[in-house]
Amino acid sequence: MSWEFLFDRVVPWLLVAQFLLILWNRRVLRRPRRHSWEDDAPLVSVLVPARNEQEMIGTCVERLLAQDYPNLEVIVLDDGSTDGTRDVVESFDDPRLRLVAGGPLPPGWTGKNWACSQLTELATGDVLCFVDADTVLAPETVSAALGEMTDAGAGLISLLPRTAAGSFAGRVMLPMVTHAAFSLFPAATINSDRFR
Repeated sequence: MSWEFLFDRVVPWLLVAQFLLILWNRRVLRRPRRHSWEDDAPLVSVLVPARNEQEMIGTCVERLLAQDYPNLEVIVLDDGSTDGTRDVVESFDDPRLRLVAGGPLPPGWTGKNWACSQLTELATGDVLCFVDADTVLAPETVSAALGEMTDAGAGLISLLPRTAAGSFAGRVMLPMVTHAAFSLFPAATINSDRFR
């Protein structure tokens, strides 16, 4: 097989297939709808592993505390930060927010996995919601996600966030993650019984 044949015949069809998969995935994947909850809604534990996130953790926590969901706790685990992450979180005065210091990394564990495991042990909610420390949620995100999970009778839901980056490299590289998910994996198979 020659390079000419590969680039003239095979690559164009692969690009067409990729484009069609993207269109199909856009049809299958949808934004969760708004959902209203009463005050006695299940407690949601929003769990945030944080290490050297001084620049973004304030905005993250502010937006978590501004969620329209009526019953949540926010637990931030400071995983040995050497910047002002801890100070930023401590500047918030909200009874729903707890800041904890992470323990030393045991053998065989990786950093974020260990941080999330510790957060799981600290959570008191009926539902666990993991959020990266550099994530900025819209006010209805937790309500909509939990509504989607409840309506579907699912035990797990994962949201695909929009990416926003300040640097040129970030604006070029971060969208590639979403593009890869949209153009390489058929989203409809996620909930298919054939693949469980």
